[in-house]
Amino acid sequence: MSARRVLPGSFVFTLVRAGARTAVLLALFPLARPFAAQSGDDSRWQGRQFDRWQPIDARAPMVHVNCHEATAWCRWAQRRLPTESEWERAALAGAITPSCVWEWTGSTFRPYPGFQPDAYAEYSAPWFHTHISVRGASTATPERIVHPKFRNFYTPERSDIFVGFRTCAES
Repeated sequence: MSARRVLPGSFVFTLVRAGARTAVLLALFPLARPFAAQSGDDSRWQGRQFDRWQPIDARAPMVHVNCHEATAWCRWAQRRLPTESEWERAALAGAITPSCVWEWTGSTFRPYPGFQPDAYAEYSAPWFHTHISVRGASTATPERIVHPKFRNFYTPERSDIFVGFRTCAES
């Protein structure tokens, strides 16, 4: 798997001039939900985090991207999201490590072969086939459960979670 983490610099920037300040709409290509940012006096990119303008680290993974946006970017870049099994194999081999965001996969959340619900049956079984698998971990994930085999799941329109994506070359 030729995996690449998608960084903020991979996205399209549209300048909007408003008086002395330059506002920037940061969005996926093709244009989707914009993320407001502005260039500060020193021309570094800034984004709104917890109601404050903060510098954007161009090396950090893109975050708060929904699965539809990730898939659209992949189509534009002629790449794809890794399947859940590709992501896990690469992680177990040490080829990728969890970053500070969950990562969308190209797989619908399904039970593993032989799955049997435990006493907490409502945790995963009701969401099979309706959610997308995410892998890795985020800054909000407790360290004790971070493992290449740990999985989570969200509906594809969710962007309020710490989720980003990495891509694979088309096969």
